[in-house]
Amino acid sequence: THTHTRPTMCGIFGVLSTSDGHDKNCRVSQMVLCGLHALQHRGQDGAGVAALQRSTGACNFHHGQGLVPTVFNEPQQVERLVGAIAVGHVRYPTRGGLQSTCSQPFVLHTQHGQMALCHNGELTNNDELRAELLKAVGFRSNSDTETLAQFLAGGSPSLEPEERILELMSRCPAAYSVVVATSSYIIAFADPLGMRPLCLGRDAAAETYYIASETCAVSAAGGNVLRDIQPGEVIRINWDGSRVQKRFQYKFQPTTQPALPAFAHQGESDPPTVRVETAADADGGAQDDVGAAANADGTTAAVTKRYRPAPCIFEYVYFARPDSILWGQQVHEIRRRIGAQLARDFPPAPDVDVIAGVPDSGTPIALGFAEEAGVRYDHVFARNRYVGRSFIKPDKSSRDLAVRLKFQPIASVVKGKKVLIVDDTVVRGTTLPHLVRLLKECGAVEVHVRIAAPPVVKECNMGIDLKKTNEMISNRMSTEELRAFVSAASLNFLSLESLVGVCGPKHCTACFSGKYPAADLVLEDIEDMSR
Repeated sequence: THTHTRPTMCGIFGVLSTSDGHDKNCRVSQMVLCGLHALQHRGQDGAGVAALQRSTGACNFHHGQGLVPTVFNEPQQVERLVGAIAVGHVRYPTRGGLQSTCSQPFVLHTQHGQMALCHNGELTNNDELRAELLKAVGFRSNSDTETLAQFLAGGSPSLEPEERILELMSRCPAAYSVVVATSSYIIAFADPLGMRPLCLGRDAAAETYYIASETCAVSAAGGNVLRDIQPGEVIRINWDGSRVQKRFQYKFQPTTQPALPAFAHQGESDPPTVRVETAADADGGAQDDVGAAANADGTTAAVTKRYRPAPCIFEYVYFARPDSILWGQQVHEIRRRIGAQLARDFPPAPDVDVIAGVPDSGTPIALGFAEEAGVRYDHVFARNRYVGRSFIKPDKSSRDLAVRLKFQPIASVVKGKKVLIVDDTVVRGTTLPHLVRLLKECGAVEVHVRIAAPPVVKECNMGIDLKKTNEMISNRMSTEELRAFVSAASLNFLSLESLVGVCGPKHCTACFSGKYPAADLVLEDIEDMSR
């Protein structure tokens, strides 16, 4: 059981400028704020920025609860964030509440100077690492972000920072994307399974570098996307623009699944696969994805190995912004293709008049559904975008009020019509029955429901704060029972096979299937890709 405070999805953003002039003003912090605005969908309950000066080593930071414009609502809050390197974070609610000590960026005084760290995800063995660190240092929070920061701050003073990160990866396989800033460099790294998205960008003059959870943030800040940070990759960008790159790779059980395409954007190629030394397995044969084996006498043999990523498939279905490119695929197009597949698997009844999506992520899915089914698409819900998630307490009457505040049907579209609505997922099952009832109150003759993902039946312990399994409605009801519960004329879920068929193989599907990717790990290796 994890006792630490666990973030759900968050957004991280970092900027390093090689221009000396930016060390004297808040221009870099303003770029970070632009990025955080673009990542606001990933976290609405807290925001923060830390800026570091190369010339003095000083670190100034500001964070608080609420949306980005709420936290940074006075000019002086930004004006004091002076420095050529800055990192920022937007945060969703956590188990254990919104403690100020858990806010990010997490700033720590270390043997290398001040360090600011932003983290999206969860350390799956936080308790073990924390207990080990507590023998030497004190903690001021129960956040696994502090565990990360304290771990990276430790080690030998002569150890390069990326070596300490590789050590972390050898101890903890998932699930995190991280950006770390000091007065000399910025570091970005993704866990060896690549579960949380992270990308690298640069401006046209090659003077400014960007690190972001999603590509939309790089574009919003004025940069050009270069590529994704690869699973297990560590990239350090120094103040002069020079870079050091290394990658940690796990050795996996043999697999017959096809390899994923390279996750790269136009402008910069993937780091190359390199030759490494690997130890023999317990049975005397070191195996990997390309079938190489160790020597018969048990000594090591050089093998060529490739990473086996497990990016979170929930990003495509729900979390990511539609204009982002995740792992080489446009989110909007993926959602339209999910909708088209859903229409092929569960076509609408011939007399359905209109197809509609539940805003926001359900909208492109419904567009794809309507196009494939040949049925008119229209907007049936007007959404109030100014009601935050923390506005309503989680009791039944308040949830009912929350739905009414957020969604109001457009009566002229639904009155006298048979309506089919498309939603991304059903977890606890509190919103869907209210939506169906609202449509019927506005005159809909029938309401059909299609869900663009399989039933959510397992808790995520890899950075997504899905509810406990006993609170997930699909663990208590069959599909037919759920249809009756929400009073829909029909209700269908997209199958896991169909979802993976659209998004591609080798994603993490644990919340749907209960199969956690870290269970496949059998051996560790470190690969050096410095250049």
